[in-house]
Amino acid sequence: MLTAWEPHKPWLNLPSILRVRLRRAGLQPLRQTPIPILNTSYNPASASYWIAQSIRSSVVGRENVTEEEAAEWFGEFPELEKNGSCFFSLTPVLTEAVKVA
Repeated sequence: MLTAWEPHKPWLNLPSILRVRLRRAGLQPLRQTPIPILNTSYNPASASYWIAQSIRSSVVGRENVTEEEAAEWFGEFPELEKNGSCFFSLTPVLTEAVKVA
């Protein structure tokens, strides 16, 4: 599933190269702030729930992933929630910049 999801995130290392690219574009990078997301529960109020929804709908047909495989993968999450085994961690990076006069 995650291999089929790879094309959705073409610049996995974007935060590490963004400052240089912003400067080249005439912008002044101000700061980069990590925004940690940690979910130990799987429900509609959690980021992991919606990310899993997005992955499921995006991977069918890629890397030979069938609708049945996607449904099976997606079906594991309620069971993980039920037995207290959910764990999801992600650290997006917010980058702020201003246009140089």
